[in-house]
Amino acid sequence: MSDKEYYLKLVQSQKIELCSIPKKYLQDYDIILEAVKKNGYNLVYANHVLQDNEIIVETAVTNCGYIFPYISERLQQQKYIALLAIQQFPYAFIHLPQKFKEDQDIIFNVLSRNGSIYGQLSEELKSNCELLKISIKTNPYAFFYAPLNLKQNKQFVSSCMDISPYIYSYISHELKQDYDIVFKLMNKNPFCFSMIPEEVKNQKEIVKKLIQKCPYTYCCISPSLKKDKDIILQALKNSESLIKNIPTNLKHDYDFLVNLTQHNYRIYYYLANQFKNDYNFIKKVYSKNKKIHTILSEPFYSQFKDYINFSNFLESTSKHDFFNVIDMTEYIKTFLF
Repeated sequence: MSDKEYYLKLVQSQKIELCSIPKKYLQDYDIILEAVKKNGYNLVYANHVLQDNEIIVETAVTNCGYIFPYISERLQQQKYIALLAIQQFPYAFIHLPQKFKEDQDIIFNVLSRNGSIYGQLSEELKSNCELLKISIKTNPYAFFYAPLNLKQNKQFVSSCMDISPYIYSYISHELKQDYDIVFKLMNKNPFCFSMIPEEVKNQKEIVKKLIQKCPYTYCCISPSLKKDKDIILQALKNSESLIKNIPTNLKHDYDFLVNLTQHNYRIYYYLANQFKNDYNFIKKVYSKNKKIHTILSEPFYSQFKDYINFSNFLESTSKHDFFNVIDMTEYIKTFLF
């Protein structure tokens, strides 16, 4: 076995670092080709002649795009080599010749892989709305580099939020307070409430509308609004489990709990036993929300069943516009005697 064959096998099996073999083999086409197949970065050790070899360079940048600065100047001017490099390593765009940094094919290709490269574009290209939209698909942070006029353009910002609501962090302060933009953010992702400015978070009417869209927003609002009964009612209408998060004093407010349970009978599941077993409490809830009886457990349901039947009788008589006193008296006797 010749020395070349020996080192070639070592390179193929990756049992030796290329920088450790004799320098004369760094000029050998076969050894360098095998080395860059295993790791494109091995091109840095190759002779400058081989760094200008199209097959070797193409093989190297295909699996290691950041090797681009080490290839020959001649091949750096080849568009297909540039494309191979950015496809494997988008940040290779930084090292491309200026002519490629303005080439549409290359720009679209790199931005569709990593939108943060948008920050490396020229100011003229940054004003291109389509390029910005392509960028935020892969990285919303790209909007940070957008020109001020685009960050202030409500229509454009709104269309970009359809692509990614997270650009909200980088739009103008004025638009961050715009009701339409805020509601769009919450519709896209209700858990983005923390991104909204404090002055917006403290506006009761806005918070009510946001909670209507996403009740769990209640967990993120200001302490003062968490005590607001209107806000709590709005939150618990469809998310009864949030009663765990309301202020302690309101968890024992009899009239307030009646009102809440009338709007959402499932709140009954989360009430303290003193309310669950309170006959008058349930009667008051039942007067506005008859579904409460469907979740009562035995033996409490049996005790309450007569009241339900009696209430239903009263309702049916009033609906049909008749009221027979004798019949009514006899009906009442069935409950009293």
